[in-house]
Amino acid sequence: VLYRKALAGESFTDEHSVGDHYFQTHGVPLCNAQGVYAVLAVSYDITDRKRAEQQIILSESRFRTLSENLPLIVSLALPDGHIEYINP
Repeated sequence: VLYRKALAGESFTDEHSVGDHYFQTHGVPLCNAQGVYAVLAVSYDITDRKRAEQQIILSESRFRTLSENLPLIVSLALPDGHIEYINP
């Protein structure tokens, strides 16, 4: 489907998985005077990035659950005194 989009003259970017690996693919139409004659597509393995993102989401969820259920005040203040986070 995405290659058809490129064959119609539009670039595309897509993230997808194959097995336990994640890829980001960028495709662009290659054109000459007669129009689009091919599609150039490059895929990058982004498995490590996706796994890191999933770990951050899990860590944030654990922190949120812990901080929201403690009978104490939990806060995060920046060096300039700005309060970044305070539990409810």
